[in-house]
Amino acid sequence: MEWERTRRAELQAQREREQQDIQRLTARKRSLELELEAVGNKHKQISDCLREAQSKRRVQRAELELINQKRDGRIADINSLQLQFEDVQRQLTNLAPERLKLADRLRDLTQTNTTRGGVSDVKQSVCEKDLSCRKLKEQLDALERETTAKLCEMERYNRDMKVHLQPHSVRF
Repeated sequence: MEWERTRRAELQAQREREQQDIQRLTARKRSLELELEAVGNKHKQISDCLREAQSKRRVQRAELELINQKRDGRIADINSLQLQFEDVQRQLTNLAPERLKLADRLRDLTQTNTTRGGVSDVKQSVCEKDLSCRKLKEQLDALERETTAKLCEMERYNRDMKVHLQPHSVRF
């Protein structure tokens, strides 16, 4: 009997130790489950943040591509205006000697007091050439203003691009 009581006490002590082990392991399991849940939440948060950053990056690249396309279009406009400007300037340069010749001829004709009909024809020709020169000069002035405006616009655009691109280089 004594032996049974001792054996029961030992079994009871063993059972209590096993119960404590089970409680400790259950608590450890719960702790690990909470830790795993926290790690899962952190992983989801990081994944969401990464997706958001990638999305923003795609949007910014699309915006940058659009800005580059606009810049290229403006450069093409400026080049076209420059060619027009050079063409009008060339025309104006070609007409200047003819204008001088006609002015000299008119002066000569008025000095020699030739017939009225010839002088009026020359005067009309000079007036037409003068009008043509004025029109070309106006076109040249308009092209100069337009070219200046486009150049100013390109300078503003370049400044905006520098400002817009600086944050990109810092973020990536």
